[in-house]
Amino acid sequence: MLVLVSGEQIISKVQDDETHYILEKPQKVVVDHSRFLTESSEDSEERTLEVTLSPWVLLSSEKEFFVPKEKIVVVTTPIQTVVEMYKDKINE
Repeated sequence: MLVLVSGEQIISKVQDDETHYILEKPQKVVVDHSRFLTESSEDSEERTLEVTLSPWVLLSSEKEFFVPKEKIVVVTTPIQTVVEMYKDKINE
């Protein structure tokens, strides 16, 4: 998973060369931070996150994208549930 300088979070199969990350089938990770109260939590708030994935470049037929390394802030391993969502989304 990558975080771009724009703040976008992208999950993808990733390779790299000297100057670029090569993203295969990248999906934009969108997180909706919702809050709700339950009857069992009178004084405390419980938080839920709704995560959705969408194609990073919506109207492109390309499957691979070359992103300059200086446009990437963080490269990290996503949590397993997001990995499973990604695999389902790209039909793996």
